[in-house]
Amino acid sequence: MLKLYDYLDEVLATRHIRQMRQQVKLEYYASELMEKMDISSADDMTETLFRTMKVCAALDIPIGEHFKKIYRYDGEQMITDWLMSALACYLMMLNGNPMNPAVAKAQLYVAIHAKK
Repeated sequence: MLKLYDYLDEVLATRHIRQMRQQVKLEYYASELMEKMDISSADDMTETLFRTMKVCAALDIPIGEHFKKIYRYDGEQMITDWLMSALACYLMMLNGNPMNPAVAKAQLYVAIHAKK
């Protein structure tokens, strides 16, 4: 089947991605977001992180620009955490376990506000 190709769409998308890359600030901790969403299990946090990274990979969003693995001292021990951009934080809320009431509320909030 013949498919029409409009190069302008690609140019605009590339320009938009470049602008996003210039504005990326890593200012959120994955552990703090998980705490606010009542996710205490390290396995749940890891699963949500990897699911979110898969979404970024599928959309050609550079993972290294939105996620940075860090190590923090929490007062008792050294823990592994992730520093994230606002986009990564948003995607994590959407990709959490929907059986968790806090995650379901975040997903509902996004769905309602997406229509506006």
